[in-house]
Amino acid sequence: MAASKDRQFPTALAAAMAVRLECIGEDSADFEPYESFLTVDETDEWFRAWTGNGELTGDAFRMFGQDGSGGKAAFWLVRPGRELVEQPIV
Repeated sequence: MAASKDRQFPTALAAAMAVRLECIGEDSADFEPYESFLTVDETDEWFRAWTGNGELTGDAFRMFGQDGSGGKAAFWLVRPGRELVEQPIV
């Protein structure tokens, strides 16, 4: 999958995130979904801060949420030629 492909949620993820947004505070799940993937700039900023390397980019990640400690949930684009939904979640 090309790193420059659009950053829209796949249909199933969008549906799951909408349900989760409605339930925040009503359950004990520690997950805060984003309304869309982080932008390229936001992802780069996070990845550089996390690694301490100001030259890296976050092109291989599509962040879609975080837990209460700030830990991110993302698709990791490491399977060339595969669709986003076929990539591992980290």
